[in-house]
Amino acid sequence: MTQTTLSSQEATFAVRPVLDVTRVDEHDVVHVGATPIAYYPAADVTTRRQVMVQLAEARTIPGVHIAERFGVTPVYVSQLRGRYRTGGGAALTARRPGPKGPMKVTPRLVARVRALRAGGDSHRTIARKLAGISHDTVRRILHDVAVEQPSLPVVVAEEARVPPQAAAAAPVSASEAGVEPLLALPAPMGDDRGAAVAPGGSFAHKEAAGVSAIATSPAVTPSRYAGAMLLHVALAQLGLWQVFVDLGAQLGHTALGVAQVVGTVAVGFALRLGSIEGFKTALKRDFGALLGLEAVPSVQTLRTHVRALAESVAPEAVMRALLRALVQLEPVWEGAYYIDGHFSPYAGQAPVAKGWNATRRLVEPGHTDVHVHDATGRALFFLNRPLNDALATVLPGIVAEIKAVVGDQPFLLVFDRGGYSGPAFRALTAQGVGFLTYLKGRKARRRFPADRFGRRWWAMDDPAGIGGRHRHVYRVYERSTRITGTGLVRTLVVKDGEAQVPVLTNRAELPAAKAVHLLRMRWRQENSFKYLSTHYGIEQIIQYGATRVPDTRLVKNPARVRLHRQIAALRATLVFQEADVGQAVVAGASASQAATPKTRRAMHAIEQRLVRLEHRLKQTPAKVPARRVPGRKRQRATLKSDRHDLVTAVKLATYNAERLLARRFFRHYEDPRDWLTTFRSLLHLSGTLSQLPNGTIDVALRPPDTPRVRHALEAFLGELNAATPKMFGTGPVLHFRVTSRVGLN
Repeated sequence: MTQTTLSSQEATFAVRPVLDVTRVDEHDVVHVGATPIAYYPAADVTTRRQVMVQLAEARTIPGVHIAERFGVTPVYVSQLRGRYRTGGGAALTARRPGPKGPMKVTPRLVARVRALRAGGDSHRTIARKLAGISHDTVRRILHDVAVEQPSLPVVVAEEARVPPQAAAAAPVSASEAGVEPLLALPAPMGDDRGAAVAPGGSFAHKEAAGVSAIATSPAVTPSRYAGAMLLHVALAQLGLWQVFVDLGAQLGHTALGVAQVVGTVAVGFALRLGSIEGFKTALKRDFGALLGLEAVPSVQTLRTHVRALAESVAPEAVMRALLRALVQLEPVWEGAYYIDGHFSPYAGQAPVAKGWNATRRLVEPGHTDVHVHDATGRALFFLNRPLNDALATVLPGIVAEIKAVVGDQPFLLVFDRGGYSGPAFRALTAQGVGFLTYLKGRKARRRFPADRFGRRWWAMDDPAGIGGRHRHVYRVYERSTRITGTGLVRTLVVKDGEAQVPVLTNRAELPAAKAVHLLRMRWRQENSFKYLSTHYGIEQIIQYGATRVPDTRLVKNPARVRLHRQIAALRATLVFQEADVGQAVVAGASASQAATPKTRRAMHAIEQRLVRLEHRLKQTPAKVPARRVPGRKRQRATLKSDRHDLVTAVKLATYNAERLLARRFFRHYEDPRDWLTTFRSLLHLSGTLSQLPNGTIDVALRPPDTPRVRHALEAFLGELNAATPKMFGTGPVLHFRVTSRVGLN
């Protein structure tokens, strides 16, 4: 063979990798080098696992390489090896996902479940009698065969029970989709695409208030979340539904109503589902029954409708209208508005501004929402600050929002040191707005003799109505402090143990103890933040779109920073050399011996360089355009926040509704230790929803286990019923009761 022939063969010969997996006609072929070692159907998971484990156990090929060739992770390969070592080859056998063994739900079992249910047995009782299925399986069976069941009678309150003969005479028509209607409630929905069909193919009427329609057929349904129907009462009082109607909110082409989409978001977070993605973990039928739907829309459908809402109404207008409704329902106590920021971290790739995350105690990308609360803990409104501006720069916007609602009424802003600013203090005073905050800076560290502090007290009732009347005593020294940009400001120095805390205010008529206590009540806002973050996820960004613009800001000049560092280093070197000379003189050396010509020349060179660097520092601008800074991104991004702001406004309204109901429940429960936790558990009570002949929706709740809670709940529901609450504020009348016999256990 000639040399030319050898060269051409070497050029065309392809050396196989150490390990290779190729697909040939729906089969996988595994080669080690040029030798095929395995050939199996691509769908044969068991053989595929065994090949991977045997290759790994041979320890001739790294596990990372095996995982890469088979398209899995190294962790998965390691897990398979662990199964093999503990259970042998049988542990690698692929098993059918889901329940193992034969299907338990047979036609015979369905018939037995229906017969026991017709006899009045509960889900748990049926499960115990049949032995082998759970009460959840019983519940699913009854839901799945609902279309085959005969017409159900209208369930009424105990005192207004309809005779069985009269109830059975009322026919129940099935929808065109073949699914039994649940409640005769607004805008029933057929599927996640919004293609709803009304019972009987028609609607009774259209509601202008976002309640799309009221179905005419009687129906009854159990719901695992029946207790959440209580939210309809408070949300209607807070005007949540009416706000969207007044602003002309629209969803586009869909059978869902605006009130139902807003209600889905509100009730979902009140049920502690965590996030919009978490809504898919709820029982769709039980959740949908709370809103008059056969099932709640899917996450994708809900996101589409939320986007449509955010495009049809301005979130700022929604918050302003909700604030007006809150103030009309209950004026802000003492006119004190508590202001603080809450940071929402961002993990995307857009070059968004950075801010201080107090939870993690570090600077990271994100945006800040500045929230305003009152002393009762209500969340009044918030302003979105995508650039994480200082709190002092947000105060004018907050003042404008409050004045748009209260007009010329005096009010007081309470905030922490983040809002400390002399020009801001001067502007607030000029507008007649009071402020209350802490002194900041070197003057705040000044200490005064103990004999200057006098005893001051202020008696007050708890604005939330939970605690009684208390007298709060403080030791206060009153003086004035000159603040740059505003002049003399009234200062109240509070002695707290060994500490002395200076408090600033421009309200001369405010008693000293009252001013101090109002500022100390900021802890209620901090508790509210913790509650909102834990249960409502207010730091969630909701959407990740961003608007990119050229970065035209002036930033610190990095060249000037480097000059400062060089000057500081040279001055330190010069000081050390002078100290060495001084020590030598003290030790007995003469001046010429301590400072040799070489040392003097080195010190003189340092002094000359210092002069040059200081001259260069004077010629270097303190700030330069961001685009001229090497290594810095030339664009900045602000997160799109329309959907985030809208959903957060709904979250805050739901939080306020929950607290409003909880405070009313406390009147009958009267235990300040766990009143809020106890009421929160009531929202998760199961029960049944049914429509009475007069159109009223009867909500029968399972009684709580604790007698004290049950008695308080009965009295609380009686108080609610006296006000004749309505679903969505304009829909059917709601009637709540506690029953000892509820269809869902």
